[in-house]
Order: sequence, then C-alpha cells, then structure tokens
Amino acid sequence: MTDMQRFLIRVLCFGAIQAALAAVVLHVNRIETENTYMAASADKHIRLASTKPPRIIFVGGSSVAFGVDSTIVADSIPYQPVNMGLNLDLGIEYMLSEIEPHISRGDVVVIMLEYPQFTKDRFSSVMWAYTALHRPGCLTELGLGQVATLLDTGLGPIGRLTKGCGNCLRGRSNPPAHPYTRRSFNKYGDVTAHHAMSRPGPLVAASFTYDPDYVSKVICRLNRFDRHCRRRGAQVLLYCPPLHPVFYTGCRTEIMLIHRDLVEGLTFPVMADPVEVIHQEGEFFDTTSHLTYAGKVKRTRHFLAKFAEAVAKDAKPQGSRKHGED
Repeated sequence: MTDMQRFLIRVLCFGAIQAALAAVVLHVNRIETENTYMAASADKHIRLASTKPPRIIFVGGSSVAFGVDSTIVADSIPYQPVNMGLNLDLGIEYMLSEIEPHISRGDVVVIMLEYPQFTKDRFSSVMWAYTALHRPGCLTELGLGQVATLLDTGLGPIGRLTKGCGNCLRGRSNPPAHPYTRRSFNKYGDVTAHHAMSRPGPLVAASFTYDPDYVSKVICRLNRFDRHCRRRGAQVLLYCPPLHPVFYTGCRTEIMLIHRDLVEGLTFPVMADPVEVIHQEGEFFDTTSHLTYAGKVKRTRHFLAKFAEAVAKDAKPQGSRKHGED
C-alpha cells in the first residue's frame, strides 16, 4: 500500500467519523427540539401546501404569529388564512423566499413587517438552523445573502447544536417555555396559548434607526416579490405592524420616514397609516410587538375593514416612484 493510499484511507475514516458525529448531533437535537417554537415552521408549511386557493397568507415575524386572529378572518372573508409569521430574525429575504414557490392564482399575501426589519438584514443562522432541523427543505429557500451569512457565522449554530446535544445526553435539557412552544399554535398558524395568560413581566421593547439606503433595498425586494405574485395571479398588500404608544412616541420620526418611503416606493398598496395601528398599553402581552387576545381581535377587525377598502379600490398601486421595476 502506497503512502497516498494510506493518506486517503485516513481522510475517509476521519470524514466518516465526523459525519457520524454530525448525524448524532442533528438527530438528538431534532428530538430535543420537537416541541420548540421554531419547529412550528414545519406545521405552517404543511398548512400552506395543503390549503387550496384562494388563500390569504400573512407574512412577518412573531408580531404576526401573535397579532392575527385567523378564525375571525376565515369567518369574515372568502379566503383561507395561512399565518406564516414566526420570528423577526429569519429576515425579510427568507420570509419571502420560503413562500414564493407556493403562490397561486387568487391568493392574497399580506406583508406585516416589524420596523426593525427595515434597518438591517435580520437573518440569524441560529434561528434558521432550528427551523431547518424540522424542515430540511428550507435549504433550497436560502438566497445568496443568507448562504454568505451561514458561511460567516456557521460556528454559531454548530456550537449551539453541539451544546444542546451534550446537555440532552447528560440529562440537562431545558423544555421550551410556555407559550413559546410548537403546541402554542392553532391550525392556521396563530399563537393562541397565551390568550388566558397574564403578562409574565415587564414589556421587552425594540429599538431601531432609519437607514434610507437599506429601506430602498427592502422596497426593491418587496417589489420583485410583487411582480412574482402578479405573474402568478396573486395580490400583495402591506399592513403596518402593531405599535405600542411609548414605542411609537420614541421612534415616531423613524417610523414615519419608513412609512413615507413605502407609500412612495411600493408597487402595491399600503393599507394603513402607523397611527391607525397604535394599541393601548394593556393590549400587549410580553413585548411591544406581541398582542394579547383582546389586542389581537381589535387588530384583526381593523385589518378586515382596511382589507375591504383595498378590495373596493381594486388594489391600485400607490405612488409614482417604483423601486426595482424592470
């Protein structure tokens, strides 16, 4: 046997050992995270694939998961609701990419992006990894930017998964905290487990800055998504996220600048002004983005009223400046 052959055998053995260890880590983590919040992505995609058009598909972060009452929606309009909202840190690009292949004629896509998503790419490789454990198909939904982020920050999810595997094998695993579990969602994809819960502590508030260049980039991406949907016979609408009064007061300038850019630049309708979606302090659950049941019902009814107006206007494009047009 030559030196080269010995070397190749050692490389193959090393690779086989690493592959076996990776398989164990992934398998243990998949079992351990079966009931976690991010695992609900798999259920949402089953709902998306199994529900026939016309559908109304809600897109955004956790404010969408906590802020839409799909039961009221299903009872009020002739569309089947699919709530795809999960986590802000999956990023805008991924949120749009994961549903683009599934858009069909007659669908309506309602985008409800939290304002921090207009300041930078929020894609988190760790959050995505916990989603990928239960829906490996999401590998095909990554854009070049997300692939680059994974290559740059890949040690983060690897370390988290390895640590999680070790803790599980030592009997030190931590169960997910209620209501942040897979079972907290109803069949439409809404979080409902918190309806009867009281606020667990002080509200967690977000902050952000206004970056006109990044907002313009987001608008271009949203307009490309709109063109994709129109080619498939679907309609896109944008609805403002719920706003806490203190959060709105502190970030009013940034919010209104972003809103102005959206109204002027998008090729599809913006359904409401920010001041219309300000909720009372008591209508928030644990963050300034997550609504209580009462807040969710109020927001859903307001959305349905604005949706009726948009349908009546035949959803004409707003503004004269169209970012990202061909």
